[in-house]
Amino acid sequence: MNSTEVIVETGPWTPVEFSPAAFQSDLAHSFDLARFEASPITEGLAKVCELSYEPPETFETSFNQIGFDWQESLPKDEMFCCLATKDGSLVVAFRGTDQFGDILFDLDFRPLEIGGGTAHKGFQEAYKVLQKVLIRKIQSIPHKNLWITGHSLGGAMAVLCGYDLVRNQREEVTGVVTFGQPLLCKEDLANSVKDALGDRYVRFVNNKDIITRVPPNYVHCGQLIWWRNGRIFKNFATGLLSGFDGYGSPASSVPDLLPMDEHEFEFFKADVKKAEALAPKQGWLFETDFPFINDHRMTSYLKQIRGQ
Repeated sequence: MNSTEVIVETGPWTPVEFSPAAFQSDLAHSFDLARFEASPITEGLAKVCELSYEPPETFETSFNQIGFDWQESLPKDEMFCCLATKDGSLVVAFRGTDQFGDILFDLDFRPLEIGGGTAHKGFQEAYKVLQKVLIRKIQSIPHKNLWITGHSLGGAMAVLCGYDLVRNQREEVTGVVTFGQPLLCKEDLANSVKDALGDRYVRFVNNKDIITRVPPNYVHCGQLIWWRNGRIFKNFATGLLSGFDGYGSPASSVPDLLPMDEHEFEFFKADVKKAEALAPKQGWLFETDFPFINDHRMTSYLKQIRGQ
């Protein structure tokens, strides 16, 4: 998201009835942004992200329930992704973090040059933990369509993976879909991701999800779908639209989507540390009713998709 974009309301979010068969049918099609508003693919991929947090011993049953006939997990050094297939469609899902402080405190925020531009070093290093074994696995599995998805930190890793597969591995990627993804790159890499993935990358933001506004000094890329009070908002290039009121205005004027500056970020981290010190149990922050925290939970994304 940059100064040449506007955020425009495009209509209400209308939940679509989910079925495993319809989801699998969607996965067999090429990427079409309109399908994410009117078909089960959004709920299906969100469900895959949710399942990535489950214990691996439950995967076979859980993935079978949403239509897959094979699945495998790839854990390594605290990073984790899972793969699932059905009839030539392959989905790779990166697990995010269920600990709020992981993104705020534990990752290296320095910029890192990768091919085509500059990435957030912590996110790139997280992806590299799985990179070699995952690429070998993907290339060993016959497939016609390849979807990459992830929530939170997993969303950032999904984008870097999709970009790597297209740019460096010459692999065809059908689409990249993320939920609650943090900012991950500088403008140069955002442009390279656009060149590599084109319009086949969509990121969902749920209401006031604060993780989508950090870390400072980085940018987003990809097509935005923002759920706000039951309505859908998207980002468009300024040159394509004019005459919109309210949220049909520059992206830089929408507070709930603006990246935090360094001052805000330091205050926010201090508040989180204070809250964690008082937490009665690990993960307490995700059980509070602070909207900006609840909005980041994968379960909250699924509730939004289902209209609950």
